[in-house]
Amino acid sequence: MVVVLFVAVLFATFGAFHYTKSSVLADEKKSLLGNAEDLARAYADRAEFAHQNSAAPLDAPANGVSSAELAMLTRVVLGKADGVEGGFYQSASGAIVGYAAPSVAAGSGVAGATLDSQRAAIVAVAEQAATSHEPSSSVVPTADAVVLIEAAPIPGGANSVGSAWAVKRL
Repeated sequence: MVVVLFVAVLFATFGAFHYTKSSVLADEKKSLLGNAEDLARAYADRAEFAHQNSAAPLDAPANGVSSAELAMLTRVVLGKADGVEGGFYQSASGAIVGYAAPSVAAGSGVAGATLDSQRAAIVAVAEQAATSHEPSSSVVPTADAVVLIEAAPIPGGANSVGSAWAVKRL
């Protein structure tokens, strides 16, 4: 009887842990997608204004001014998102531009490390969002963390200029 009770408690504990882990992961993914969508909306607003005066930043990201402008936009939008890094993906060149990690602790060794180690995964998710015109995501387990990647297409015409992406290490 004691063994049966012990096994039942063990299964209940494991089930509760698994549910909690899944729930936390789902909440983090939803929050991160919200960050990417906020970044995409901020870019669309900036691009609409820019088209009245000059080219939008993703139209010429190789230009140092555009690259700096995109990084500033990323820092402003993600500034209060704890531990979130992000930037933009330009469809025409397949490049990641405007990267910033505003809330990742300086000197932690994490800022930039996620971009460096997960660049291929970030590009794949961001490209998928840009080409499908739908949000895209990936969960990448690593040796020391789980990396969540979310990307949102930048609203616009039929030809997408790219997407906004956000990444967080758990």
